[in-house]
Amino acid sequence: MQRYGLPFFDQMHGLSAMEAHLAKRPRAYPPEAMSLAIIRWKLGMAREACEALTDRGRRDFGPWQERVDAVARKIDCSS
Repeated sequence: MQRYGLPFFDQMHGLSAMEAHLAKRPRAYPPEAMSLAIIRWKLGMAREACEALTDRGRRDFGPWQERVDAVARKIDCSS
């Protein structure tokens, strides 16, 4: 915890840091894509927020699809 956990939490002190961290990761897991979209929306990056959800249109989110769609509606992604 002290070697890996604490430095990680120390770096995640703001939305910009969280956005940079999530943007580097492949978002195969839907909660990461939703988190990235919400953070980008809060940072005023509306287009990028929607892209975090829609650029994976080729992928089936399965049981997460309803939640992904709800996030897209909440942050006003129209398409």
